[in-house]
Amino acid sequence: MRATVIDLKSKIRRRTEVAFSAIPSGGILVDLKNGPCFELNQVAASYWELSERNGSLTSICDELLERFTVSRDKLESDVRDLTETLLTAGIIELVPPAIDDAD
Repeated sequence: MRATVIDLKSKIRRRTEVAFSAIPSGGILVDLKNGPCFELNQVAASYWELSERNGSLTSICDELLERFTVSRDKLESDVRDLTETLLTAGIIELVPPAIDDAD
């Protein structure tokens, strides 16, 4: 069960102290300040790549659906789970949607 409800209209912001390295199966994230390391599969590595644009989680899901064969429900659930994991580890920050955002 999620501790935080992740709104897919929210945007994420990467922390600057995090390094990413692509590998054949996806990628590796390393928190250079605090030490946690994460191995990402191809979908999660694409999520990380797309997060650089500071788009909403909805826009990230839309682009991932174009790249991978998966149902929207499954992808949105996985994106919420990954977002929560990275938030908890301090790898990213959640930027709540602005009231006037028309995403």
